[in-house]
Amino acid sequence: MSTASKPYLYLLSHASKALIKQAESEVSASSAAAFPLGRVVILLLLHGHAALGEILFARFNKKCPWVIPYYPVRQPDQPREDYEKSTGRGSDESVQDYIARMNGILTLYFAILQTPLTSIVPLLPYQATKEHLAALIPPALRFPAAWTWLAHAMRDPLPKSPPIATMVRTWVEMLGAEAIRVYGKTQVMKVFEVIMREGVETGKVAGDSESARQQLGMLLSSSDTLTHPAARVWET
Repeated sequence: MSTASKPYLYLLSHASKALIKQAESEVSASSAAAFPLGRVVILLLLHGHAALGEILFARFNKKCPWVIPYYPVRQPDQPREDYEKSTGRGSDESVQDYIARMNGILTLYFAILQTPLTSIVPLLPYQATKEHLAALIPPALRFPAAWTWLAHAMRDPLPKSPPIATMVRTWVEMLGAEAIRVYGKTQVMKVFEVIMREGVETGKVAGDSESARQQLGMLLSSSDTLTHPAARVWET
């Protein structure tokens, strides 16, 4: 990326900001809107705009620490406004609005992770190899990052944070079926069972409300019937 011109990098940065803005508005209202956006990102990467991946992920982290995931702890004597800014929350934003907006950005990130390359590679103007894909798509935007995200989200102190129940539910809805396809149903069900038994049922995964926790619990309880979201299918 260091050899790219400044105007080109500016355009990629502007495109990243536009994608995140759509996630905060459209995707937070309907998760289905994330799938075509995720496909656009992968298409751009595979058409040679590899620098977009690094810039977009940096923009994700700036606006939504949950993409890593990470939730900063307020430091001694840290002004409230500075702390809220570090979490991505606006000074006058309610907890519910904050969670909805963060979840919209996270939904876009998850949509990128699960975008099937098999539907895109045949459309490319070159013969794609594993080496091409590895060079153009950074690890943070590949599907294995989904498993890493869930593992990090279940480490203390994140399970105690208000947004976590909503965000883990989004993970299951967006990525659960694909995780089963890639890693096998037995393996994924074991993980879901542990989250249910050790997190939801004990209250360690609290969420911002009892409703959020119960919704996650109901989804995990029926996760053996998970299917890919309908909006994932792209007609060409």
